[in-house]
Amino acid sequence: MKIIAKIILVLLVLPAIGQNKLMDRNAQIKFESNAPVDDDVRAVNKQVAAILVEESGDLAFQVLIKGFEFKKALMQEHFNENYMESDKFPKARFKGGIADFSTLSLNSEPQNVDITGELEIKGKTKGISVSGTMAKSDDGYILDAKFPITITDFGIKIPELVADKVSKVFDVEVHAEFKK
Repeated sequence: MKIIAKIILVLLVLPAIGQNKLMDRNAQIKFESNAPVDDDVRAVNKQVAAILVEESGDLAFQVLIKGFEFKKALMQEHFNENYMESDKFPKARFKGGIADFSTLSLNSEPQNVDITGELEIKGKTKGISVSGTMAKSDDGYILDAKFPITITDFGIKIPELVADKVSKVFDVEVHAEFKK
């Protein structure tokens, strides 16, 4: 019985051995909507957890919705309470990877990379493909990406009263510095 338990333990631990996971606990996500009429909607979140598996290029991001900071407190309140329902849906997530990561010859100069995966916001998941850049740093990698998201894809509803003041597409920027 002890031998079987040891074998099971080894089988559970082996996949984790050799996988070099790099992290950034303070990755940054910005978003912006160029509103047609009123103030632009802009926010930044510096409380983003990100993981990169070096051997495979697998990526994962987790974003605390209440971590987004706006210039105007009222805009932040509306974002959390009315649009994102952050008490009900406190986190957004991305899980995917960098295409052909093992064949990249990364150095300190940013290289174009393709990132694919699933983005979950407000309990709705959508497959996305984006382009970005990646460079090798002294102790890891730096990843930058910029891409649009359509808010209706994730069930984000804009009240009719302000519908003409808020764009339906938001530009998202991601910056992560993965370190060993």
